[in-house]
Amino acid sequence: MITSTRPSLGVGAIANREKLSFLYTRPLEEHNVCTPIQNLTEKNENFGKHDKGATFYRKLEEECQKTKVSLDIFVLSGEKGLESYVDAATLSELCRSTCGKYLMIPHFKMTSPIGEILREELV
Repeated sequence: MITSTRPSLGVGAIANREKLSFLYTRPLEEHNVCTPIQNLTEKNENFGKHDKGATFYRKLEEECQKTKVSLDIFVLSGEKGLESYVDAATLSELCRSTCGKYLMIPHFKMTSPIGEILREELV
């Protein structure tokens, strides 16, 4: 999968869990942001907010493991860095549990040599 944003539509949509108001002030909320949604438990107060997404990602992991499919995710950020919340914790957990790779390429330009190689491979 190649993306520059978090999944925001459909059953695998991930809500923006990053809020600047509690960064460095509330340890529990910061911990939840760094926890993949598929690993949030029912004991966690934020579980209900992410129940559908958590179920989707757990099932996706299980199906990939059963069929021996490995997921690789490439996150391409814009020239000025990440413009939007990606939820690296959730997406990288998919890669980890299926023996795939998670690669973030900061300041990506499609006109760069890497962008040209990527374009040739995809077309």
